[in-house]
Amino acid sequence: MKPSPIPIVISGAVILTTIVACGLGAVATPALSEADVKATVDAAVAVTGTAQADLSATATAAVAATNAAGPPTATATRVVQATFTTAPTPTAPPTPVAAPTAAPPAPTVDASTMSEEELAAAIDAAVTAAVAATQQATAATTTASSDGTLSTEETVNVQVTLTNADEAIALAESLVGTYSQLYGEYASETLSTLQAMENDLNVMAENSQSIAGILEQGSEAATAAIAKIKAAADAANASATQAQAHSKGWLTKVQGELGTRASGALATQPTEIAADRQGALQSAAKYLETVRAGLADGKVSPAELTQIAQSGANASASIKAHGGPQLQNLTGSIDGITQQVARGELPQARKGVDGLAGSLPGR
Repeated sequence: MKPSPIPIVISGAVILTTIVACGLGAVATPALSEADVKATVDAAVAVTGTAQADLSATATAAVAATNAAGPPTATATRVVQATFTTAPTPTAPPTPVAAPTAAPPAPTVDASTMSEEELAAAIDAAVTAAVAATQQATAATTTASSDGTLSTEETVNVQVTLTNADEAIALAESLVGTYSQLYGEYASETLSTLQAMENDLNVMAENSQSIAGILEQGSEAATAAIAKIKAAADAANASATQAQAHSKGWLTKVQGELGTRASGALATQPTEIAADRQGALQSAAKYLETVRAGLADGKVSPAELTQIAQSGANASASIKAHGGPQLQNLTGSIDGITQQVARGELPQARKGVDGLAGSLPGR
């Protein structure tokens, strides 16, 4: 197997544990000049450029959620806020146009130090946050457009909530993509549910970006296209509701499947048992080579897991038969590594392989 580590690097943090959960109300200020509006949006964009770190907690924090009761809950924290400055009203004010917001770079995730269960917990938290951000953005859009018009202040406020939603959705999509790449070969109910969540996230993102594209043309254009804006907000909100339903209980199902996968691997029966102590040591060495080959590209396919489980069963049986009292403890190490590989605990399995290699006496 050719080593081809997944080129994913985390920047700052990977999990959204802070999220905008309260609507941005209308701001009662005098009419804005074009310069004020541009400065306001530019400031929001600048803040959003680093919002990934502010929106996210570390992967470790998300992993801790796997041991907590109940699904993770998004915290109500405003990440990016629109601010307005008071300016004298000119005699003939020009029509303000909101400056376009730059699309945030796609966040990336480093899964090389995370187990499958930890990554699943990260997805669970990220989807929860993306749903909350989208619902907040669509609520702000609906409120602002309820009177049939969109003022410049309302346009900027809604733009900010949409930026927050885009950040949240992008993080969730990145995590889902990483999980699919690493564990997508294991056909299961949980992966089907994950694909449904991914589709929901895509619809949320498309409609959020559609609204943002209209708002970038300014308040007059937004008012003219208010029916389209409302329709997109309704569609995004509906998809957020679906994503919330699909994600319910998903992490628990993943954890159950991991246990079943590990039990199946450990139940593998030996097909080759060494005839002597030297053969038992060779069987253990062969097991190490099989595990290392499976881990070489950063993921383990179902076929590779089957090979590892079979090689581990042969090595354990050989050591039990001919290893003598001094080597019996190695069977626990072999079974432990097999279980870790089956559960997607690849970082732990790598350490286990190194430990087992150091415990084998010279042949």
